[in-house]
Amino acid sequence: MIGLVSAGTQICVDFDDPSAPANLSVSSSGTDILLNWEAAVDEPSCSGIDYYVISRNGVHIDENVVLLTYTDLSVPYGSYNYTVFAVDKIGHNSGPAIKNDVVLSEPDDGEDTHVGGGSSTSSHVCTENWTCEEWTECVGDEQKRICTDVNECGTEKIKPETYVSCGVSSGSETESENSTFIDSGVEEGDGEGFFSAITGNVIGTVGTPQGIAGLIFVILIIGGLIIVIVKKRRK
Repeated sequence: MIGLVSAGTQICVDFDDPSAPANLSVSSSGTDILLNWEAAVDEPSCSGIDYYVISRNGVHIDENVVLLTYTDLSVPYGSYNYTVFAVDKIGHNSGPAIKNDVVLSEPDDGEDTHVGGGSSTSSHVCTENWTCEEWTECVGDEQKRICTDVNECGTEKIKPETYVSCGVSSGSETESENSTFIDSGVEEGDGEGFFSAITGNVIGTVGTPQGIAGLIFVILIIGGLIIVIVKKRRK
């Protein structure tokens, strides 16, 4: 995390993922499933939690949830797991999920529908466990595969690559059939994370001397980073 304040201009830089939410409880009202949890924690304070993502059996069912509660309406009888994870105000920083397992049972002899399990004490941080199918044949200079998280966390923090380039790349040069080149457009460590991590929280008016000085300060920092990146690429 880096926080910069200069000449009336504040810039917040946040590289840290939020924590997992705490104490996820799952209860029922008829066939509606009610989720409640405690807030995740994110640093620095100029960033903070933006919203939560809710998943059922590893599939996202809602996001942009700003409250610490959620209702999954008209759920069929059966066994489910629910997970919740937080996304901070940077937008690309998402934390680990908390998970809880429940069974929604059909009522007996006129009794109310009830959910088994779901106590907050049984909730736990979900650890991703990915398994992948074999790569497809090389088609259109691309190979694909399907990867599944056995633990159904709903997060993709350590999801394996699901496509790679293959075949002819350019001219007479070729890449191996199982090349692990990822067409992301940005190499790891090139500083992209820095630029995308700036929240844009600027305090002050550009038309004032303080605001202009702050903008010059920011431009100098970014220019210095670009010079460092270029030098690294030339080595």
